[in-house]
Amino acid sequence: MLNKPELYRHANSLQRLATQILLNGYSTKLNWRDDGQDSWLDVGCGSGDTTIDYILPILPKNFQRLVGADVSKKMIEYNRATHVYPKISFELINLGIDLTQQPLWQEETFDHISSFFCFMYIRDQQMAVNDLYKLLKPGGDILVAFPSSATVFAVYKKQATEKKWGDIYSDLETVVPCPCQDLLDPAKYFEDITKKSGFKDISVRVEDIKYTFNGYKALKNFLKSVNPFVDRLPAEKQEEYLDDLIIDYVNGKFTKDDFREDKKKLRHTEHYKFLVAYARK
Repeated sequence: MLNKPELYRHANSLQRLATQILLNGYSTKLNWRDDGQDSWLDVGCGSGDTTIDYILPILPKNFQRLVGADVSKKMIEYNRATHVYPKISFELINLGIDLTQQPLWQEETFDHISSFFCFMYIRDQQMAVNDLYKLLKPGGDILVAFPSSATVFAVYKKQATEKKWGDIYSDLETVVPCPCQDLLDPAKYFEDITKKSGFKDISVRVEDIKYTFNGYKALKNFLKSVNPFVDRLPAEKQEEYLDDLIIDYVNGKFTKDDFREDKKKLRHTEHYKFLVAYARK
């Protein structure tokens, strides 16, 4: 669970760019209502900036409502205080537990459901896709995208086996399960669970994405903003942990001396696999 809304909002350039490109590409493919009264649920909205900056502008002017949802209470509280607009709300949701027991539950409520950079944190992805199906109106569509494989997940697994930081990763598979990380064909896996949920017109692909971090601070803030383990350490140990995390993340490309000498010139390009799924009910 990510609980640093301000940090996340200012360190999520990678997520913003990928979401913007994705929505630009799919905005004409979505099954828009003839009357323009579309409703949209954005699952895993985080700090809410992509919901407001990229989803809101593509909605019809007379849209019915836009709901940002997240498992983090801190994120929702932040969004409710920061993003105050007519017909827009932010609600708690947890796709890992029974949806019918949650405040947001109402069957066949939304015309469109999106989820960006969220599903890698969900262990039971079949249950999650089933829940999206239940929340969707007949004829509605979903757009789900997340890293199916990324360096940071591999780094967590590596450090979990090591003495220095291993203790903070005791529940790694629960907190960051990443079910697709080691699959040979994640697109086929996700297509199968989407089909099993009842969806049709399914399209799933995996893209190779790259993003360049300009400077030590940008990379450090990104890794800290998406890291659910760092706060388990005493404050005096967190900087050392983050430096070690960066060294493993760049596979030894930098050293701690590099961090001290010229942080602004450090550049690192991250390559990751990005799974994109579209389907209709």
